[in-house]
Amino acid sequence: MQKMETLLEQAIKKIIELASKHKKELLKVQHTLRWMEPTGKGRSEGRSDTIEVPYFKALYDDLKTELEVSKEVSEFRVFIESFVKKKGKFLPFFSSEQNAQRQVEIIFGSYFYKAQSLRLDKGIIQKTCEQFVEEICSDETTLVAILQIKDFDATSSFDLEEGITFRPITMTDIQECCIRRRFEIPTPSNILNLNDWVCEIRKPINKANAGSQPDVAKELTSNNFHDLPELIAEALNLTFSGRAAINMMYETIESPYISFGTSMGGNEIYTCRHGEQTRINKRQINKLKEIYTVLKTYRGTKGYKDLNLALRRLRAAAGRQNFEDHIVDCVIGMEYLLAPDGREGETTYKCKIRGASLLSDKFGDVEARKKFMGDLYSKRSAIVHGCKGASKDIVELSEKAEEALREIFVWYLTTGLSIGNRQEIATKLDATFIKGAKKIRGS
Repeated sequence: MQKMETLLEQAIKKIIELASKHKKELLKVQHTLRWMEPTGKGRSEGRSDTIEVPYFKALYDDLKTELEVSKEVSEFRVFIESFVKKKGKFLPFFSSEQNAQRQVEIIFGSYFYKAQSLRLDKGIIQKTCEQFVEEICSDETTLVAILQIKDFDATSSFDLEEGITFRPITMTDIQECCIRRRFEIPTPSNILNLNDWVCEIRKPINKANAGSQPDVAKELTSNNFHDLPELIAEALNLTFSGRAAINMMYETIESPYISFGTSMGGNEIYTCRHGEQTRINKRQINKLKEIYTVLKTYRGTKGYKDLNLALRRLRAAAGRQNFEDHIVDCVIGMEYLLAPDGREGETTYKCKIRGASLLSDKFGDVEARKKFMGDLYSKRSAIVHGCKGASKDIVELSEKAEEALREIFVWYLTTGLSIGNRQEIATKLDATFIKGAKKIRGS
C-alpha cells in the first residue's frame, strides 16, 4: 500500500506540474438540480440550483501525450497494471488488460473528484488507494437500486429486510440522481420531491461465481434484484389501501472500479388504483414485513404459481385508468380464486357464497357481504356485455372491489396455501358450510 501511495503522489505532482505548464485548469461540469419542495398545506413549489462537479477526463485528454511518456505516470501505470493482473477480481465484462488500463484513469478521476481542484493532498491519496485495493481485491461487489416512493410516509425509517431500506429522501439523493440523469428532459413524473421517500436496495454479488457476462446479466434481471420493485409494490398493495407510486431513480454497481454503467427510468408502478397517501405506523410496518416475507418465500413455488393469475389481475387493476377495466380485473381475480370448479351457471353463486365467507366485517354482516359479491358480479357482467346503466355507482364499487380482492388474496396467501391448491381450498370451504348446517339442524 505504501508503494502505491508514493507512486500515486508522484503521478499527481506530475499532472499538476504539466497542467500549470500549459495553463490548464481542472474542468468542472455544471449540473442543474431541479426538485419540488413542500411549502405547507399539501403544496409544493419548484426549486432549482446549479452545482459544479470536477471532470478530470477532459484535463487528462489535453495532457495525454505528455502524461503517457512521463516517468511518474508510467511507473504508476505499470504498478497498477501488475497489481490488477495479480490480485484484481472483476465481473467478466472486460479482459484483464482492459481492466488494468482503465483503472489508472479511474484512480486519477477519483482523487481529483475528492480534491475538487489541482492540489496535492496526502490524506486523499491514502483514502483513494485504500478504496481501490478494498474494492478491487474483494470477492464481492454491490448492486444498488434507488427507488423513488411518491405519496408514501411512515413514522420512521425501516428495513424491509437486510439490504432493503425505506427512508425519507435527502438532497444528496436528489443531487446524485440529477447528475446521473443529466441528459434527461425533466418531466412532472421524474422530478423529485422532498416529500418523497426512497427505497434503497443493496445486493452483494460474488465476483468469482459470476462466471460469464450472460450469468451476470441474468443476476441483474433475476427475481432477486431486478424484479424487486414489483415485489415491493405487491407487498404494499396487499398490506394497505393507500396509493403510492414507485419510480426507478437509478440502478448501478456501486464501485467505480467495477461499474459498467447506470440504468435509469422505466414505467411508474402504482400500488393501488384507489386511495390517498399511504402513511404507516410501526404496527403497519411489521405487517408489511410479514406480507413481503410471505410473498418472497412462496415466489416461484407451486402454491404461489397457483395463485399468480389473481395477483397479476390485482396488480393490473392498480394501473387501470378507467373504472370499468378495474372492476373486470378484480372480478376475474376473485373468480379465479373462488371458483376453480365453477361450471356455467354455478360460478356466480360459488363466488358469492365463498367470497362472502372470507370477507371481513368492514363489508358488513353476512347478508351485506353476499349482496356486495352479487352486485359486483352483476356489475362485471353489465360492463362486459355493454348493458345500460353499467356505469351507475361504479366509482364506489370499484374501490370496494379492489379491497375485496386484496382481502381474499391475502387470506389465500397466508392461510389458504397451508390447506392446498385452489380446488382443495374450495372443497374445504364447502365442507365447512356443510358442517355449519349440521350444527344448525342439530344432528
